[in-house]
Amino acid sequence: MPAAYTNLDQANARIDALEAELAATANAARFASKAAEKARAEVMELKMTANAPSGTDYPPAVAETVAKNLTPEVRDALRDILGRADA
Repeated sequence: MPAAYTNLDQANARIDALEAELAATANAARFASKAAEKARAEVMELKMTANAPSGTDYPPAVAETVAKNLTPEVRDALRDILGRADA
């Protein structure tokens, strides 16, 4: 349980620090959400490319470009997903 503050200035300083921490956490969460959405879109594009029949508008170069832009974590997860789909 947090300590009780007897000094009003200390309490206000702690409130300010907690509000700043909360704002930083909220910003980090928004950034992570945007990054996750971008990764999901890239994975979907890669899946569409990988599953496209020959002669479609998804040349192999598109898949290579998308794959190069994925983070290592997303590439590993995609390998796991595609590996399970093939099994």
